[in-house]
Amino acid sequence: LNQQLIYGRRPVDQSCTVEEMFCATCCAAPDKSELDIGKPLVEAKGVLDRDQVKLGDSAVFDVKLTFEGRSHGLNIDTANDEQAVVKDVSGAALTWNRNASPSQQIKAADLILKVNGEPVTGETVHNKLADAAPEVTVTLQHAVERSLTLQKPGQLGITVKFAKSSHGIWIATLAPGLVQDWNEKHPEQCVAVNDRIISVNGARGQSQDLVAKMREVSDTIALVVMHYE
Repeated sequence: LNQQLIYGRRPVDQSCTVEEMFCATCCAAPDKSELDIGKPLVEAKGVLDRDQVKLGDSAVFDVKLTFEGRSHGLNIDTANDEQAVVKDVSGAALTWNRNASPSQQIKAADLILKVNGEPVTGETVHNKLADAAPEVTVTLQHAVERSLTLQKPGQLGITVKFAKSSHGIWIATLAPGLVQDWNEKHPEQCVAVNDRIISVNGARGQSQDLVAKMREVSDTIALVVMHYE
């Protein structure tokens, strides 16, 4: 379920205002969830440890996987049509990790860029992988963890989207507001559209947990974001 929720305004799509957002299942499109954080509100499971994704630099690398039966061993989040993001690994992908150097291991929040040299998105990755059996070369990009501390007053100026099982919640749009101000003041820690928010004010967990935390009113909003260069 990929739903849409809206904070602070009524968009042209089916959505919810701040007062209505608890009724997401009745007033949002049944397969979309979007949260427009116009007002200052504001894990991967399995074999991958969230601590593994704390890398200093973004890196692009190739992995070569030999299918075990029909499985490549990648659990992929495709809730965002534009991205294929690794949630966890098993089987062939776990075997790769056991033999690879740390910089070449598949980690939670890694972005899948290509399958056998062909670019992929959240819409195309599964078919490309299925067609590639029994062996495949996957090009991935490690995300960079960034920590933002935002202070009221002001609007965040971002829209986030999420699905029930997605790895965090991703930034769908970025407009003038606290996040954009942060980017201008901290270019080395900037965030962008399609980056993944994985923690809100110290809370991690399922996407619904993050959204619930963003509903809480707070003078300070601390976000941990997985950024893709």
